[in-house]
Amino acid sequence: MSYCKSALAVLALSLAVPAANAFTPESGLWWNPAEDGRGYTIEIQNNVLAMLVYAYDTNGTSAFFIGAGPMVGNSSWSAPLDGYTSGQCLTCNYQGRPITLTGAGGNASIVFDTETRGRLTIGSRVIPIERFNFAHGNQTEMMLGEWQVVLDLSSRGAEFQAYPYFGDILKIDTVDTAPNPDQFQGCRPSESLAARCTTAAYAAHDLAGFFDTTQNKHVIVVTDGAGSTQANSVFFTYTVTAGLSQFDGVMQLFIGNSPESPARFYPVRGFRSASRNFVQTGVGPSSADPKAAAAHAAPGLIEAMGGLDRLPPGLTAEQVKAQYGIDTEALQPKVRELIESMR
Repeated sequence: MSYCKSALAVLALSLAVPAANAFTPESGLWWNPAEDGRGYTIEIQNNVLAMLVYAYDTNGTSAFFIGAGPMVGNSSWSAPLDGYTSGQCLTCNYQGRPITLTGAGGNASIVFDTETRGRLTIGSRVIPIERFNFAHGNQTEMMLGEWQVVLDLSSRGAEFQAYPYFGDILKIDTVDTAPNPDQFQGCRPSESLAARCTTAAYAAHDLAGFFDTTQNKHVIVVTDGAGSTQANSVFFTYTVTAGLSQFDGVMQLFIGNSPESPARFYPVRGFRSASRNFVQTGVGPSSADPKAAAAHAAPGLIEAMGGLDRLPPGLTAEQVKAQYGIDTEALQPKVRELIESMR
């Protein structure tokens, strides 16, 4: 329990005033499912957003418009849409640049509500738009893959101020439709470069989760420390707003199937780092660690830290509700049920 205490002397504690909830709108294809046939490609680089609109003119002829400009904060953008004419056909030799019709599409603005949802205004119309999910499946299936997670433990105090962050890796490789709601399942891998969950990882750090339709949040539970009984096991519960490539939310500890009291929460951000195909078959743009076959069951974070008393205070449930829109108390019965099904 104490072998990593010295390394923890670099963890910070300063959450007196919680930071604003941050998210990054995802680049990619966007659309309004109620208006099939029109779409938007949104690309964000640094703080500049460029949007390509696929649409039609009043005669039904296909047309496209482009607007680009800086974002305001992380969630607002506006720019005029330029149109184009006298361009080349798809199979023609290049004839030079088309003629730009400056501002032909009018002004456009977007307010993003999450990583994958927003409101586009063109003219007098407000159009709800969302990231186009064409390969990740439904809300349960979209979690399949590997996720790299950053835990922010920078709460009050100064004992560990130099290094307030820890990481986690979640491999989700299975969907079980027998429970209600459906579950996605997997593990915390024994090694960061392992392509798939090992038997040891499933046994020591199994994972399960579900999509809560009431709050539109994904709940992910991973066994941090498997005790001799469920009552003395430690579980990390991630409650997040997930996009196709990233998520953000909070982590809460459960001891057995009960939330730690008093409850404390820590901000987390996750990023997809491997595809469903890679974690299910080992085939993908990455290569497996050659030592993965001999992987061991690594200790959990709480064990490595030297016990629960080493954790900083964290956010309160009220702060989580105000900052992230998550009602953690309302989710507790479902989380308890999920944990019971895991052990």
